[in-house]
Amino acid sequence: MSSSYYKPCPELDECNRLIRECFETGQHEACFEGHLALAQQGYPLAECQIGYFYLEGLGIERDTAQAFHWTERAARHGDRDGQYNLAWFYEEGIGTAPDHDSAWYWYRQAEGQGHNLALKKCDAMYRDGKWARQLIALQQEDGKWGTFHSMSQFYDAPVTTEQALRRLEYLGFTEEDDCILKALAYMDGCLAGKNAIPDHREKIHDWDVFTDLILSTWIRRFTGGNERANEVARRWAEVVTAAFAGGSYGQEAYEAAYREILRPWGGRLVGLANFYPVSLVSGCLDPKTENAFVEYLLHQEHGIYYIYDGVIANPPPVFESREASRYLSALELLARYRHARGQLRFAAEWLDGCRNENGRWDMGKSVSDKLCFPLSDDWRRRETREADCTHRISKLIQTIMDKGE
Repeated sequence: MSSSYYKPCPELDECNRLIRECFETGQHEACFEGHLALAQQGYPLAECQIGYFYLEGLGIERDTAQAFHWTERAARHGDRDGQYNLAWFYEEGIGTAPDHDSAWYWYRQAEGQGHNLALKKCDAMYRDGKWARQLIALQQEDGKWGTFHSMSQFYDAPVTTEQALRRLEYLGFTEEDDCILKALAYMDGCLAGKNAIPDHREKIHDWDVFTDLILSTWIRRFTGGNERANEVARRWAEVVTAAFAGGSYGQEAYEAAYREILRPWGGRLVGLANFYPVSLVSGCLDPKTENAFVEYLLHQEHGIYYIYDGVIANPPPVFESREASRYLSALELLARYRHARGQLRFAAEWLDGCRNENGRWDMGKSVSDKLCFPLSDDWRRRETREADCTHRISKLIQTIMDKGE
C-alpha cells in the first residue's frame, strides 16, 4: 500500500495489520472477515480489498458479481485502485456486461489520481482514436510525411514529418508501433546519407550540422538504440559539457567547443536554449552538468526556442491558455533530465494548485492546437476535454516526481 496515497487513519492501520498478520501468513478467511467489517463501514481501501478477495476466491467462495459490487463501491468512494479495477471489469466483462465507455471513464478517473497502469491504459486508448488513424493514413510509403522540419514551407502534405511525430508521441505511440518504425527507418536512412530530407536548404545554420541535429533528436525521442543518432548526441553532449565546465554557462567555451567538435562550414551557431539540443542530449550528461544545464534553461529570458518563449522558472499567470500548454511542453522537455527533476518540483506544486473543483485539470478550449490537444476524438463535452488535460498533466507530474534512480 502506498503511504503517500492513503491518508493515515485507524482504518488504514487495521488494513495494514490484517495484510501483515493474516494475508501474508495464509489466513485468508480471517483477513477477509477483518476487511469486510471495515468495508461495511464504507472505508474505500477495504472495499477494494474485498472486491479482490471475491475475484480470486481468497477466504470466500469466488463470486464475480460480488467482486464487481465491492469494487464499484470502492471506485465511487474515490479509491484509485478500485477505479482501475472497475475499469478493467468493464473492459473484460467481469461481473458485468462489457462496456467500453464505462471502462474508459473509470480508467480516466484512476489516471487523474496518478495511477500508473491507468496512465498506460489511457495511452493505449488514445492510439486507437481518429487523430491517430488520420495521421497514419497520411504517412507516405517511405515513412515520411511530406517535408521534415516544422518551420519549413510544405505543399505536398498537410503536415510535416516532425509535426506528425510530435503528435503521435502525445498520442502515446512508441517504437513498437509500425508507423514509428517506418519513420525511424526513414530518418536513419537520411542520417546515413542514403537519402535527404525534402526540405529547402536553410542558409542560417550549417545545413548538414542542423539536419543531423534534428534527425537525431527525433530518432532518440523514440529509441536509444540507433548508433548514428547516439553518436550525434555524444558530440553535442561534449559541447554542452564544455559550455558548463566552469559550473555555469560560458558562451566563449560553447562557441569554441561547437566549432571544434561539430566542425560547421559556416552559418550561425545553433543556440543551446533550443528544442533540438535540449532534447537530444538528455540522458547523455553527467549529473553536475545536467543540473547546471537545467538551471540555465529555467532562467532563460526567452525560454526554449520552438517550445516556449518565457522564463520557465515563472509559471504563466493564466492556466487556461495556450501559453500554459506551451509551458507544459517546456516542462515535459526538462523532465527528461532525471538528475535535475528536483528543480521542477515547484512546477508540480503549481500544477497541483491548478486542479478544478473535481480535483482534475481543464485548460479550456483555447489549447486545442491539433498537436498537444485534443487527444480524444472531439471536445464537444467538457468532461472529455478535462480528461485529456488530466492525462497529460498526470503523466508530467508523475515524471517530475520520479527520481529515476
